[in-house]
Amino acid sequence: MARVGLYLGANSQSIPNIHNELEMWVNALSHAGHDVELLGGGELPSQAREDATVRPVSDWQTPTPFGKIVDSYRHVSEYALEYDPDLLIQLWKYQTHAPGVTLAGTRHCVPTVIRFTGDVFNEYNGFELPRSAGIYVLDNIVGSVPVMIADSVVSLGPALSDSIQTRGVSGTDIHILPPPRPDDDRFFSAQNVGAVRDGLGFEPDRPIALYVGRLSAQKGMDFLEQVIEQVTTQTDFRFVLVGNGPYREKFRDRFSNEDVVLPGYISPDRIGEYYRAATVYVHPSRFEGVPLVILEALQSGIPVVARNAGDVGFVVEETVETVDRMVEQLVERDWNETWLNEAHFDSDYQRKAIARIVEDTIR
Repeated sequence: MARVGLYLGANSQSIPNIHNELEMWVNALSHAGHDVELLGGGELPSQAREDATVRPVSDWQTPTPFGKIVDSYRHVSEYALEYDPDLLIQLWKYQTHAPGVTLAGTRHCVPTVIRFTGDVFNEYNGFELPRSAGIYVLDNIVGSVPVMIADSVVSLGPALSDSIQTRGVSGTDIHILPPPRPDDDRFFSAQNVGAVRDGLGFEPDRPIALYVGRLSAQKGMDFLEQVIEQVTTQTDFRFVLVGNGPYREKFRDRFSNEDVVLPGYISPDRIGEYYRAATVYVHPSRFEGVPLVILEALQSGIPVVARNAGDVGFVVEETVETVDRMVEQLVERDWNETWLNEAHFDSDYQRKAIARIVEDTIR
């Protein structure tokens, strides 16, 4: 079968955000009979190490976005020269990994697969000048190169697929594959909600709206601030916002602890308690792919009220466009627990889809 190289970045690059995806890709490729090799990456999950061969790469020589593109090209070129792979895959960090992987693949005549993990083309809209200009150049000018020369493109959902096609990519070269569902037991518990809430110091019967992520403008905190202001004056909802960021202090000054709880960073082994304690999950982000936090909420059995962004609509039955509509849904409890396209997130579907992507690319 094929020798497949998955590029993960420098050895020092932490990859906890993609452990689930990495294990799925390695598992699918190894079960299909391919020899899987992991290029770089730090703190690799144990199962991925067992099913694949690790090929260390050097550290970043210039730890800037454009420097990492150059280093990615160097890492992948050195690997291609030494090991002669049949396929190269960029799994994450599209902006800094995909240009290097695809250029190295083109130079050494190795087919490439690139994977989008969000709507990178519109990311610049979440920043102010001059930073937004640099992000625009990175995402929309430099970032246009990989989509033009890659052999296959993986999109998280149909909305992102449509956006990629506007860059000149044929729909036949795009494969829709969302992230796998979080199957670990952090999101399941025989413990009742009352006991979980008691352990976290929350009232047993008061409704809780949960958010997990960075507290920043890019994640829609200005939107959520307006929602909180209206909902807490009309209902008994308490908002629990897990994470750090510039809005944490602003929310601390703006709202009382009775209305908004700001626990800061919560370790992965404890985050499931917060999902189980919640009544509903709120997601106000402006730019998204298919957010893992929404999958975690659905896996925990709680409904989701989310802003329409990226491919959120591929997962959540009804999304909202405005503050007033999100407030209305929370106040009237106008939500359900439907997980759209749920089959696409299951392990069997994912393994077969990954195998098809590889077969279509190297045949």
